[in-house]
Amino acid sequence: MKNNNSLAVFENKTVRRHYDEINELWYFSLVDIIAALTDSENPTDY
Repeated sequence: MKNNNSLAVFENKTVRRHYDEINELWYFSLVDIIAALTDSENPTDY
């Protein structure tokens, strides 16, 4: 079994992601994306 978890870099911030080999889809952490887009210290407040 492969480790399908990795990090992507967006606007110099890391975004957690996971690849589902069965469905051939990438899943990204919404909290990490909000943090990168808003420069928020606490992105879970949204």
